[in-house]
Amino acid sequence: MDIQEQVRQLLAQGCRISIEFADARRFRTQSWTSCPAIASTQFGQVLSAVEGYCQEHQGKYVRLLGIDTAAKRRVAEIVIQRPSDAPVQLSSATSYSRTTSSSRGYSAPAVAIAPSSSLNEVIRQILSQGLSIGLESADARHFRAKSWTSIGLLDATDVSSALRSVTACLEEHQGEFVRLLGVDRNAKKRVVEQIVQRPGQPASGPSSSTSVSSHSYRPATGTHSRGNSRRLTPELVAQIRQALTQGYRIGTEHADKRRFRTKSWQSCG
Repeated sequence: MDIQEQVRQLLAQGCRISIEFADARRFRTQSWTSCPAIASTQFGQVLSAVEGYCQEHQGKYVRLLGIDTAAKRRVAEIVIQRPSDAPVQLSSATSYSRTTSSSRGYSAPAVAIAPSSSLNEVIRQILSQGLSIGLESADARHFRAKSWTSIGLLDATDVSSALRSVTACLEEHQGEFVRLLGVDRNAKKRVVEQIVQRPGQPASGPSSSTSVSSHSYRPATGTHSRGNSRRLTPELVAQIRQALTQGYRIGTEHADKRRFRTKSWQSCG
């Protein structure tokens, strides 16, 4: 029985579909890692979600789970990909969705975004849902450990300015994984997570000549606009990122030695 038919039968039984993966060492010890839950119960969207996970974990074992949510038990565990297999191709034209709930949880459907969507279209879909754009980065080691570093939320509310901001971020983090987020600020939760850059692959955005507007993302380690070439310390960069993720705006003040002694600071705006 092929994967499509297995998925169809499980959905017809009222089961939820989930995915787990393991490298060769963990496979031998049956120590599987769960992927984020597939929220949708639509056949086409589930197929695309499964395909997306298989491509993301190419070179590893991937197994399909059928879960009876009422009885809270698994009714099927099927290995659908092995390290030597070619990437699974199921339904590249159908959009898929993921949630950022716990690996065993099942929540409301997230915004569906096709794996092959252009960066422009991904941003457009996120903004059309009233979500904010967020970004995270990870080098290869942290990516394997699923330990992402937050870059922050963008202020942009239109596609063009958001696209320029994301492009600037991709350029700043060349050679790293970059993940685009769709964040519901009111509910304080992520609705979309999509990797838009991988090491060794060109950025998904427009050309590097695209200018960045005054409200766009500005790399935290970049130079001061007045020409100061001093780079920010990693500690200060981390503080800035943390403040941005909490929804704060960043402001600066300055003072000469005399004013510093009297704590008479002047705002930079």
